[in-house]
Amino acid sequence: MTTVQRQARRVSRRWTTLFAVALLAPLGSATANAAPPARPTLTGTTTINWSGAAKITLNVPRQIGSFTEDRMRLFVSRGTTYAFVRIVSPPNPTCVPVTVPHCMTIRLDYLSDLSARLDFPTAGRGHDHMTELPTTPPYLWKGPTTFFLFTDGQATLELRPPGVTGRSSHVARGKFRGRAERLPIRCASGMCTPASPDPLLYGGDVFDLGKAPGSVDTIVYSTTVKTDLVPGAVPANQPHGLRQCVYPNPRTAPTASPGPADHPHGCDFVPQRPDDALDVAEGTANEAIFAHPYTGVVFSWWFADVTGPRYVGWHAASAGPAPTIRSAYAVWYSYTA
Repeated sequence: MTTVQRQARRVSRRWTTLFAVALLAPLGSATANAAPPARPTLTGTTTINWSGAAKITLNVPRQIGSFTEDRMRLFVSRGTTYAFVRIVSPPNPTCVPVTVPHCMTIRLDYLSDLSARLDFPTAGRGHDHMTELPTTPPYLWKGPTTFFLFTDGQATLELRPPGVTGRSSHVARGKFRGRAERLPIRCASGMCTPASPDPLLYGGDVFDLGKAPGSVDTIVYSTTVKTDLVPGAVPANQPHGLRQCVYPNPRTAPTASPGPADHPHGCDFVPQRPDDALDVAEGTANEAIFAHPYTGVVFSWWFADVTGPRYVGWHAASAGPAPTIRSAYAVWYSYTA
């Protein structure tokens, strides 16, 4: 046997051995029972890329203070209509009942309708989004923190937490039960657009969160452009009649139907059942607190502590000159499904 033949024979035996190991591995070897890869850790510069609806969980190594708006940037591809980020704290048994099982959520919302109409607190590329920081001063929680992400294009979230080193980049591919959408827009004449001049726009839709705890957010706005306003004058197009609702809702309408057909005007004008308290007062309070002088953006934040289908409705009425754009979005997501 020549040297070449002996080498070829040794190689053949080696591949036969490796093939046998590969066949046996799934039957109970250490390879088959290997521990899943460690959860990625938040670094000094962390980027998360995604499209559609996706989630990713990162380990926050310690509580990180001073996590302010300038520590986050949100980039979107051309033609993107929306991008929503929900940074959900780790489960905590000490959370108050209305927010169980997660104490706090940081929210970032990009809406193309509003990107040219708002004066954002932090200027510059990637900062044309609205941010909700639930604590003062803001901070990140220690432990496994989940990012629920939505967009109708391509989006990138960049995080730069203070006092943390390193760089990392991730693609979020996790699946979950959730959806974000621009809610249907209707008016007396039928289906309408955000720029329709009708004095009342309204609509709503439903999504089933399943048998798991989840969250429902609404974003309702009625806006004009800055050039329509007279400098120094009281804006003529301040928001009027902005309204948002979630049905059923344990606070205001615990027995309300989640069916869109049962709410023909977006939100109910009268309670559906004796146990349902009309949510006009709550909507009016939100409008007074959150109304921007020339955009009239209303945020409504709800943690659904009862599982199942949740209807989100809205309406926006205008008094005087009609705003140039009115619309609403809803974001549903389940923490565990």
